Amino acid sequence: MMLLRADNITKRFGGVQALDHVSFEIAEGETVGLIGPNGAGKTTLFNCINGTLPIDSGRLYFCGNDVTGRKSYQMTALGICRSYQVVKPFRRMTVLQNATVGAFCREKSRKAAENTALEALRTVGLYEKRDEQGAVLNLGESKRLEIAKALSTRPKLLLLDEVMAGLLPAEVKAMSAIIKGINRAGVTVILIEHNMEAVMTLSDRIIVLNFGKKLAEGTAADIAADKAVIDAYLGTEEEENHAYN
Repeated sequence: MMLLRADNITKRFGGVQALDHVSFEIAEGETVGLIGPNGAGKTTLFNCINGTLPIDSGRLYFCGNDVTGRKSYQMTALGICRSYQVVKPFRRMTVLQNATVGAFCREKSRKAAENTALEALRTVGLYEKRDEQGAVLNLGESKRLEIAKALSTRPKLLLLDEVMAGLLPAEVKAMSAIIKGINRAGVTVILIEHNMEAVMTLSDRIIVLNFGKKLAEGTAADIAADKAVIDAYLGTEEEENHAYN
């Protein structure tokens, strides 16, 4: 089943063309990587998908319905939720209270919302820290809490914006396992990520943006061998070695 379809999505900020007729489809159950240089339009595309930003032209379809122009709270109610690159936990609230906020999207009672939030905290490995304040979490834990807050809305489609940025190798490995578990549980995932090893391993397909345009789309092997992608973003092994010498 096709879960999400973007048709010629365009977004401008004054004279800057942030997204230029971007089209793609996401099937239910996929994990899709979204990569590209800084400023390529990746986060802008997320903001357009989840309704944070209105698109200037083009259409967006979710579960077969035209959802173009819906607000972010309406998109969340439909089943699209996202994490943010810059983590901002409610510092004076407990980890459980942080995660419970999102659960009220689906649940009417506090007890039901807390149960949903506890399930999300178990998924991301924060159940044991449920009674600690958000302020005491380290970066890796804060990133996981950000995901739990989104999971508590019970999304069909989860948008993850650089959840591995700044993490140590062991934390990246743990985060990759969390994302795999979320996907196996039935949640479709699109992730923006600069950690190429992680995104290549996790993704069924990869979409590459450059200067607001879709540069390429395909499997990890296809993308790794695409000369246009190498020139624009990945670089060659020789170039990487030169950059560190």
